[in-house]
Amino acid sequence: MTLGREDVQRIANLARLDLTPAEAERYTEQLNRMVDFCDQLQQLDVPPSTEWREPQASPEAEDRDAPCLPRRQVLHNAPQHHAGLLTVPAFKSVPKSQTAPAHPQDSE
Repeated sequence: MTLGREDVQRIANLARLDLTPAEAERYTEQLNRMVDFCDQLQQLDVPPSTEWREPQASPEAEDRDAPCLPRRQVLHNAPQHHAGLLTVPAFKSVPKSQTAPAHPQDSE
């Protein structure tokens, strides 16, 4: 299976992201590498497991207050920031008539 730029653009539209042509090209290449890897995994000849193991319980970590990272450290590690805040790619605005209700009861 190979994804084209149209597929990536459709995915970006679903995620309400505006992609530049360069980003669309880069994401198309990256997604195709992931799909190729999944195809390789599906071709592996792995015998079915005959041994059943009970899942091990994961102990839950105790909730506790802890100090936050200093803002300077967070911004230093951020790919983009402005005026002391993190910046993220802009979302496309979608007319209300084209959005599905978040919860079924919202449509009643």
